[in-house]
Amino acid sequence: MQVNPNIFRGYDLRGIAGKDLNLEISEHLGRAYGAYLKRHGITQAIVGRDSRRTSPEYSAAIIKGLNWTGIDTIDIGLNLVGTFYWAQYYLNIKGGVFVTASHNPAEYNGFKFAIDFSETLVSDGIQELRRMVEQEDYEPNQKPGFNKTQDIRQTYFSDIIKRLPLEKKFKVVIDASCATAGPIAPDLLRQAGCEVIASNCELDP
Repeated sequence: MQVNPNIFRGYDLRGIAGKDLNLEISEHLGRAYGAYLKRHGITQAIVGRDSRRTSPEYSAAIIKGLNWTGIDTIDIGLNLVGTFYWAQYYLNIKGGVFVTASHNPAEYNGFKFAIDFSETLVSDGIQELRRMVEQEDYEPNQKPGFNKTQDIRQTYFSDIIKRLPLEKKFKVVIDASCATAGPIAPDLLRQAGCEVIASNCELDP
């Protein structure tokens, strides 16, 4: 499959949505990554995403590709990348994809591909993924993988509050700038007993 080789960076994949990335490319990335995981003895993967407009559809396409290769997936939905890494330990799953372009401008999107706990594909691993996509070096599994959704957010909140209990209840002002933390941070602080004044916490429509 023809794909822009420049989107395969040193430690993740980033490109312009609708130009370098689309649903077809995302699904093929899922197929290549699924085959990569299987060749490394991993049969499950977590999939999470940020709040970019294309992240929900790219996440669904990645899951479709992973399931095609026989990888079972758990979709944890909209979360922060730190929550994604935490989920690897909580669910005891080494494989995973987080759909994000991090600090890049809004027109970008991308993927982080996990290969172990708190460890993502870098350098040679990313380039091997590129080769697999270009050569379509993957095959469907006789039995497709199964996808399920799982809301881990409240469990994550409880774990944070247990580790970092607040002896004093603060009044906290949050300006999330219409980003991923918008629907997450206020709920966490309220659960910790804080009074929250929030602005710009709705996701950018």
